[in-house]
Amino acid sequence: MPLWALAALLLVIVWSYTVGGTLIARRWVLSWPRSENETVGYMLSIAGVAYAVLLAMIAVGAWNGSSSVDVAVQQEANALAGVYRGVAGYQPAARAHFQDLVRDYVDFAVRDEWPALSRDARSPRTELASQTLDQELIAYVPTTPNETLLKPIIVGKLNEFEDARRLRVLTGTKGLDAVTWLVVVLGGMVTIGFTFFFRTEMFRAQLLLSMLASGMIAVVIFLILAMDHPLWGEVSVQPDALREVLHAVSAPPSSVTDSTQAKILR
Repeated sequence: MPLWALAALLLVIVWSYTVGGTLIARRWVLSWPRSENETVGYMLSIAGVAYAVLLAMIAVGAWNGSSSVDVAVQQEANALAGVYRGVAGYQPAARAHFQDLVRDYVDFAVRDEWPALSRDARSPRTELASQTLDQELIAYVPTTPNETLLKPIIVGKLNEFEDARRLRVLTGTKGLDAVTWLVVVLGGMVTIGFTFFFRTEMFRAQLLLSMLASGMIAVVIFLILAMDHPLWGEVSVQPDALREVLHAVSAPPSSVTDSTQAKILR
């Protein structure tokens, strides 16, 4: 769902609840012998503080989840770049083969896996490319002393890549559980519900202030929804670091050399 549509839907739901509840409770509140605004305000302050702390903790958790996925993407890209550079010391046939495997994985991850994860799906081609790279690099038997020295370094980078990829996929597709959302919804309904029992002479003023307060709650819930599941939707972590690696490993050596020489000549 586009962000503007999500925001509009949330505001419509929250404001409908606010207006409807205020209108229904208005007649009952006016029948009270006297105003209980002081008591209602005191209880609202307690509920409001508790609910604000709850929303703040959830929002920070959602933000930390997005930050963790972003860091994992950078670690994954750095590890792949290290593998690509490391196998450059292998014999020509092995070097070309393993560099092709790295290039294929990065291409699949950017072009196939990212759109799939944003739809809560998986990319079999990317997973197969990851398994193939992992298995063949570990199974490769060095044929020269230089390859023998390089293999432990490459395997170390490969392990870093697998750890970062696993963290990215698991954290990026994980969101708040149903119990947490139930607490958020019920807490919001109760907090907004306290505003129904204020007794004011100007009903329009009470309605406007109640809508402003409930609208602020809707905005925070919208923020949590937008950041929940770091790889979903428009506000999601992008594969910029992997795109940089894809650009680097896809550029022909001659063009890279010419570009470097041109910069030096300037």
